[in-house]
Amino acid sequence: MDTFVQDRLKRLSENYTVIHQAYRLQVLTQKRLSAFYFAQKDLPVPIDKIRQAEAEIKKTEGVLSPMRGLAFLPLAATLAMEDNALLLPRTKTLYQELRTHFMRSDYLLLAALELAKQADTKNMDETIERMQTLYRTLRGGRLLRVGADDIILIARLALMDEPTDTLIKQVNLCYDALRTALPGGGTLIGVAQYLVMCGNASASLLKVSELARRFTEYGFRMTSRNYIRVLALLAHTEKGSHTLVGETVSFYNALKKERGFSGWYAWRYEVLLYIAACIASEGLPEEIVEAQNAYVTAVATNIAIAAAASA
Repeated sequence: MDTFVQDRLKRLSENYTVIHQAYRLQVLTQKRLSAFYFAQKDLPVPIDKIRQAEAEIKKTEGVLSPMRGLAFLPLAATLAMEDNALLLPRTKTLYQELRTHFMRSDYLLLAALELAKQADTKNMDETIERMQTLYRTLRGGRLLRVGADDIILIARLALMDEPTDTLIKQVNLCYDALRTALPGGGTLIGVAQYLVMCGNASASLLKVSELARRFTEYGFRMTSRNYIRVLALLAHTEKGSHTLVGETVSFYNALKKERGFSGWYAWRYEVLLYIAACIASEGLPEEIVEAQNAYVTAVATNIAIAAAASA
């Protein structure tokens, strides 16, 4: 087994246990997501720093604030990891600005956080204008095509240097190609956005289809809309499809035995999501890993919101 991935997943399991013990009342998915942030950097969870970030949020935010909703723990974890005193006030300011253009949601807060992390290098007024153009055009009058969770990915797209019309064309082409080959409905627009963010989308498209076929050999049906999200992560790596599938299945069989990752506590595709991200991140440049983490954040938050709604 790949030692790089093995170490990251061991760290993920250890981090989850630490966070779970410290935050009993938080949604399990958000605990796993927060643990994942630190595992991707091979870091232990600094609970004291997360507690400090939590206290900073609570100083000015009431219990009904979106900053204390489902995005609360990932927000506090990110603040602790980035260790930037300006990140929280920037996130608040950008969230209020985004609220004038988009619907309030946990996703929108996390989109503001993505922007806040890049505030030193990007013009935020221009970036928000790009977000509006991307959102409005990609939705294209079809409300079910672009969901609330896509706003995190749209924020990441808006931070890219390419012109918006180029990005829109690439996403639409990728989406159309995915739609003809795989089911998934509105989920596919998020997959298309992620593949465009990572670059070389055409090669990744071919790999997604090939991976879907390979997984059936191991008894994993990966053509449903949720599992296609996992395939998108795996597609952006130089490893061959046979190797990727073998590693993913082996790591899944190992991780599902750990606390908080068995079928009693987590959907299989959520566990596969973290495994795929760890596998794909080996050797990737930092900006692609950041895009990858934004993608995982969007999907995991979607899972958390669905779980909270059904509770």
